[in-house]
Amino acid sequence: MRLLEIREIKKEEIADCVSVIRDSFLTVAQAFQLTPEKVPRYVAFSISEKELKKQWKNPHYAMFGCFTPEKQLIGFYALCDLKDGSCELNHLCVIPSQRHQGVGRILLEDALKRAEAFGFQEMCLSLIEENNELKDWYLSFGFQHTDVRRFEHFPFTCGYMMKPLQN
Repeated sequence: MRLLEIREIKKEEIADCVSVIRDSFLTVAQAFQLTPEKVPRYVAFSISEKELKKQWKNPHYAMFGCFTPEKQLIGFYALCDLKDGSCELNHLCVIPSQRHQGVGRILLEDALKRAEAFGFQEMCLSLIEENNELKDWYLSFGFQHTDVRRFEHFPFTCGYMMKPLQN
């Protein structure tokens, strides 16, 4: 595995983050036949620079990027402090051309390590419940499936997962 750098996102990198999130989640949208017309609130269609800049400024939200030695952003995740001792993992993604090379594992392990260092007791996340491959991937890291919910604005079921952290 080549040397990758994971670090906090700088304000001037927000536009690149939006592109990485869109490109990454667009493949999921295509796999589940989601379109901007049918699901305008799905992250591949709704993420914007304005929204991400607002989150970047939020002291309860931390963003991290995975960079190649050539300084190309190839992956992203964010941690949101839920203010109850837990954090939510948001937008963990890897650009399609860099998948299946261990980048996602490196990002998730980094997220777990940082969450523990921040003192969180557990990490939560949500995903498309029908995305069994992704759900199984998180289960392999010790996440537990905790809930399933339907929302009127999504044509899929939302699954929720949680992992206790060791502080």
